This record gives sequence, structure tokens and C-alpha cells, in this order.
Amino acid sequence: MDPSSAIAAESAAIDTVCKAGVDAITSATVSGVGGINFGDIDLSDELKQALILDYLKGAEGNYREMYQIATSYNNVPTIGSVEYVLDPADMTLFGSSESNTAKLNNMNVNPNVDLYWTRQIRVGDICSEAMPVLPSYFMSYGVEITGTYKPIHFAELSEEEIPVYVAKAHYYFETLDTTAQLAAMDDEALYQYLCTSPMNFYQIVPTRYVVTSPWFLNVYDTGYARQFVSQELQDELAAAVAEQYPDAAGLTVLDFATFSATGLKTQQILSFDR
Repeated sequence: MDPSSAIAAESAAIDTVCKAGVDAITSATVSGVGGINFGDIDLSDELKQALILDYLKGAEGNYREMYQIATSYNNVPTIGSVEYVLDPADMTLFGSSESNTAKLNNMNVNPNVDLYWTRQIRVGDICSEAMPVLPSYFMSYGVEITGTYKPIHFAELSEEEIPVYVAKAHYYFETLDTTAQLAAMDDEALYQYLCTSPMNFYQIVPTRYVVTSPWFLNVYDTGYARQFVSQELQDELAAAVAEQYPDAAGLTVLDFATFSATGLKTQQILSFDR
């Protein structure tokens, strides 16, 4: 099934609704240090979602990424690494696991999970060519995902659910070279494979995404920018901030380095009603 068809089907099946507004926004700005203190930056839900998707798009241009996952058993937390594929239509994550792994056993007892993805500092990171700043914590940012585990037993799906989850499986296998032969199967053949596979397939259904950044936007001589997202999204973010903080126009990285301006540090939360 075409991934675009899956998007429409899954959206209708889960009936996801983003809450309007923001649950909580925090600002790590320094107060009383002169210049402009930007305070809170409130983005629209649409822009938050675009930012999350841009961050979580993998190196191959798809949404297969590694996450840290926290589970719990008998009120004792554990943490591990896991690979998921994000469905941009409903923001759920699709994964698979062998039986009797610690995280799978924990989730079968307690379905509540917390995931974290982070972009670490990398060699060559600079704020701008015109105003180089050596790599620092400013170049790192992360996405936290709070949600619940939902096992997918293909042999037990209803007729309405089968095409939805088979389409998700197609997309999941397409993102990995070693499973390309599975992605190439037609829907019926893939469904039969999924019904008999020894692997455990499941979703993480999010209740909220939290974007954290020590420096939400960098300010260059040419204006606002965010060097780690697409140019189109940079422009949208810059416009959103400029609308709320017109006094910041024309500031440069040097203004921040000399504390003549502070701020642009923020946390954005996208919550869901399902």
C-alpha cells in the first residue's frame, strides 16, 4: 500500500486531535544581564509538529531513528536503546522486538514509556561562517516522547485494521535495506508473513512530544536562523519569533556573546487527545 494512503487511513483510525495551545513553556533566559530578554516563545501546533518531524528525520531522509527508552517494572525504572520508525501522519512510532527482551516484558506489564532522542555535538558545528563559535552545548537539542505501548497482533486484527497496519509494516520495512524484500511483498503476502513472524510488532502511541533546546534559534548577521533544520523551516521559525519579538531584528551572535541580548532558549510541548 502507498504510504500516503496509509497516512489517511491511520489518521482516520486513531482519530488523533492535537490540543490547541501549549501546556507549558519554559524559558532558560538569563534575567538582569542587560539587553533584550526574549522570554517565552510560543509556536503554533503546526510549527511545533514541523520542527519535531524535521529533527527526527533520519540521515537517509526517512523517519527511522534510535531512541533511548525508559520502562518500568515493579516501580523500578530501566533504560535502553531502541530503533523506531515514526509515522508522520499520526506521530506514532512502529517497532519490533524479539520475545523476552527486558523492555518488551516491562511494557507488557506497564505500557507507559518515555523516550528521548538527542542531537549530540558534532565536529565542525559552528554558529555561522561570519561569526564562528566553537562547538558547545548550544549545538545540541532533543525530543522527549511520552506515550503508551500498543502491541499489534496481526492475526487478531479486524478487517478494517489489517490494511492500516500492513501499510505501516510496508513503510517500516522500506526504511531498512536488510528488509527490502519484505517491503516488496504485496499486501496479502506481507500480511501472512506478519501473522506467522516470531517477532513482536507494536506501536508507541504518544501523548506528548517535548522539544528542548539550549538555544532555540541562533541569530546571524543576516537575521534569525537555525542551522540544523531545513531552510524553509528556518524561515518559518524566524518569522514566528520576529512577530513576537520585533525588537530582536538585526541582532547578531556577537550581541549574545557580549550579553547585550539574552534569550531564545525554550521548550515546546505538543500534546494529543486520542
